[in-house]
Amino acid sequence: MEVRKGILISGAVLFALAFPMAFFIGGMATDDPYGPWWAYWAGFFYIEGIPTLIMLIGLIIIAIIKWRKRKITIDNTLN
Repeated sequence: MEVRKGILISGAVLFALAFPMAFFIGGMATDDPYGPWWAYWAGFFYIEGIPTLIMLIGLIIIAIIKWRKRKITIDNTLN
């Protein structure tokens, strides 16, 4: 139980800490007057990609563990 919470909390903390930096990088990408409209979002998601992946992996791990526990309690077997 604690490992699942730790993974999810660490992903959320990294996401929250990277948010201002992603906002800044996205803003700097649009500083060029001839830059494309998607440059802000490209810079933003480039920085937020790793914390988002950590959160998604944490959610997948939590879902697998819950599914596994449910299957064990229903069947009373390990498979």
